Amino acid sequence: MPVDISDYIDVKQRALELGCNVPTELAILPRNFDVAKSKDELVHQNPAPTIRVLWRRAGISETRIEKEGDRFSYVKEKEFGGWLGPVIFIGSSLLKQNSEAVSLALEVISNHLAGWYSVIGGEQKVKLDIVVEQTEGGGYKRIEYEGDVEGLKELPPIVRRVGGYE
Repeated sequence: MPVDISDYIDVKQRALELGCNVPTELAILPRNFDVAKSKDELVHQNPAPTIRVLWRRAGISETRIEKEGDRFSYVKEKEFGGWLGPVIFIGSSLLKQNSEAVSLALEVISNHLAGWYSVIGGEQKVKLDIVVEQTEGGGYKRIEYEGDVEGLKELPPIVRRVGGYE
């Protein structure tokens, strides 16, 4: 499975530095959250609003890092040649209290993409980053996935393992 796992910055500390809400359970992070110099530089991947709508319809709640009245820009990268998803944050409290929500959140994305690719055709190439808050030591890990839509179904156990719950 095409997955890379690496260390990630302290999400709570970074959110506070940038003047954003601190995500606690499930959130969409701006793609440049780890490197932006200020809140004004933060940008989301183009599919972020669609994912938010799909999650809401499925009864999945998200902790927005944008404060009331904040609006981050959206960007669509063309060089990838497939679906380039947002950065998804999964907090340790969500893994501890409702790890099935992780499976549901990724399943919603997978089902959406399966339908989308059935309409547009072509190679079902997907790139998605997931940042997981670990239960032990409170660190953060980034899971980078690049592959086909079907491979998204393999991610929930990886998320639980990386988070310290498997």
